[in-house]
Formats: sequence, C-alpha cells, structure tokens
Amino acid sequence: TGQVSAAMSFAFGEYLTQARALETRFFYVQARDDSGNNLTNHATKFQATFTGDREVVSTVSRPAVEGAMDGLYKVEYLLSYSGRYVLRVMENFQVIQNNDIEFFARPGQPSPADS
Repeated sequence: TGQVSAAMSFAFGEYLTQARALETRFFYVQARDDSGNNLTNHATKFQATFTGDREVVSTVSRPAVEGAMDGLYKVEYLLSYSGRYVLRVMENFQVIQNNDIEFFARPGQPSPADS
C-alpha cells in the first residue's frame, strides 16, 4: 500500500453520531491510500474535534489493536455537556471522507451525590 490519503480514509462506529455526556465513547477510522487500499501500518494519527455550543473537545487516535498493522485506528473521547456538536476528523490538516458530522450528546447519568 502507499501513503495515507485523508480523502480515502473514513470513520465508522456506533458512537460516531451520538453519545452520552460524561461517558467515554469511541469510534474507528480506517486509514486508506489513494487507491482505496487499507494501510498496512500505523504510521499516522487522526485528530477528531467536537465543536459544541459550550465546549470544544479535541482528541488524537491510536491504533485499534497494537501490532495489527491494519491501518485501523480508535478515537476515544469524553464530552462534558449534552447538546449538538459537529465532529470533524482530520489527518495532517486534511479532512477525511465523512466529515463535519452532526452529532448529539444526550445528558449523562446523574451521580449519586447529585440525586
């Protein structure tokens, strides 16, 4: 495979478009080259930014499985507030395929001290 292509790479997973505030969630990014082949290394990183009315949260990917060399990355995040967000995922300042995703965070569970 060749070099990573942000335009050919894509994000997927249950928590790509929705989550619950105050709970750690994740989604995946599959890194691909210009021909659409999955990368066979973990030589890059993806940055995910959640932009909401009350906060902006940025996080960086890591290999989904260390040593797998399959170009699959895991992006973990924690949002502090419920509400609407826009999720943008980039590799080296270039946006990936599915981008500017409308995202909604539901209210988190109240802690026992707050109930």
